[in-house]
Amino acid sequence: MSNADIDLNEEKLSALRLIRSENIGIKTFFSLIKLFDSPIKAINKVQELSIRGGKKKPIKLYSKENVFKEIEKSYAYGASIIYYKDISYPGLLKNIVDFPPIITVLGKDLDILKKDSISIVGSRNASLNGTRFAYKIAKELSDSGYIITSGLAKGIDTYAHKGSLDNGTVAVIAGGIDNIYPFENYDLYKNISNQGVIISENPFGALPKAQNFPQRNRIVSGLSKATIVIEASIKSGSLITANFALEQNREIFAVPGFPLDSRHSGTNKLIKQGAYLFETVEDLFNIIHSSYNNNRINQTSIDENQNSLHDQIIAIDDKNLEKDLDKLRDLILSKLSTTATNIDELYRSIKVPFGLLMLSILELELAGKLQRVRNNEIILLKE
Repeated sequence: MSNADIDLNEEKLSALRLIRSENIGIKTFFSLIKLFDSPIKAINKVQELSIRGGKKKPIKLYSKENVFKEIEKSYAYGASIIYYKDISYPGLLKNIVDFPPIITVLGKDLDILKKDSISIVGSRNASLNGTRFAYKIAKELSDSGYIITSGLAKGIDTYAHKGSLDNGTVAVIAGGIDNIYPFENYDLYKNISNQGVIISENPFGALPKAQNFPQRNRIVSGLSKATIVIEASIKSGSLITANFALEQNREIFAVPGFPLDSRHSGTNKLIKQGAYLFETVEDLFNIIHSSYNNNRINQTSIDENQNSLHDQIIAIDDKNLEKDLDKLRDLILSKLSTTATNIDELYRSIKVPFGLLMLSILELELAGKLQRVRNNEIILLKE
């Protein structure tokens, strides 16, 4: 894509500024969109909200200069920045609760993202049989028309990508789009960029931090109709991917293994918990062709997922409510701890209009007082 093709509309630029700004995660981002209707309006209000939440200095906004630098570096590298409203944004990914509003994509054929995908994940320290099997089923599924998605890690991921490379494969990475990790997969990374697609939700140049890998995993499963797990221990990141797939109402398949090999402890446990046993691609075909067509993925839309705050805009400028909102924010903080609290339970405990509760939570989030985590829960942050 040439520089002439770069879409620099104001909404997309503001969205990029917003998601890259201090104390703004995905849930906060979409709460702000619901509150102000657009990132353009939100970017002009977030600093005020952070002060209302108790922050001594306004949060740091990602500057317009940094936005243009990120865009220029990405496009010079050959990558595209895709906004969730863009037509090229993967439709299946947008069905998950915490889909990334901005992704950076490297690849010569972005139409790959419109095809049905199956994710294959597993142990980095995989056995020869494990990697051979990953390659085999990736090739078979790829030849059958599916795009294989994985995380570019060592072991199972590597061979899943290699087995499906000829027909196009998708690698989701935990750093910036230009950060090849592990570096021993440099050649594979280059091959995928030419014959498949590489995806990152992180800024250009970002290092692959430990906390980014679980977040990467939700995108791997979110892009896919089903996830196949091969050789995963109990504490494996692959089980995190499987849990994400379960939350996203996607099918989970697990390859059974020898009970005394710890690399199979996680996959065997998945089968005990109800995952489909996977031995051949026919196992997947038999399930997915029926269940996906007869029981379509039932994820609520963004409008339903994100708590409606728009009717509470008046509270921002209503000075008569300010004292009451101060008390409400203090009350919320007094109810929380570093152990996660469900927002619905908090609502039942405090008994205030839900919109005001969510507005106060948003302000406290921007101030760095609390953080929303998975499953509609919040935790108190230590100062």
